[in-house]
Amino acid sequence: MQESADHIMTQADTKEAGLFRTAGILLLLSGLSHMAQLLLYEPAPVVKVAASFGVAYTVLGVLALQRLRFLPWLVIPVCTVGFVGGTTRMLSEPLNLQFAAHQLIHIVVIACFIAVIFHRRSNRAGMR
Repeated sequence: MQESADHIMTQADTKEAGLFRTAGILLLLSGLSHMAQLLLYEPAPVVKVAASFGVAYTVLGVLALQRLRFLPWLVIPVCTVGFVGGTTRMLSEPLNLQFAAHQLIHIVVIACFIAVIFHRRSNRAGMR
């Protein structure tokens, strides 16, 4: 019985690690892309805000690769704010692939960390 429980925990850890790794890599890519806007566009206030989110996403991406336990609770609201801000910007400017990619990344990262939260809760419920 103990061997079976150890095997389940190993599978759970592997799933969670994959979600953190996926989110971390996407956050790093998004962070670098957000900061690159300083080179691609006029230095308007909205571009500077996007670049500052890029710094935050880069830091969060590095932390996600470390699998910090509290991180889902930090990343979900930050990415939600980024998604809302990006959507607002997309509605006021011509659509481009960079904006669309950022929005898709926000959705995937949020989904990864929601999955981590539910996965942890189901594991705790199964251990009772």
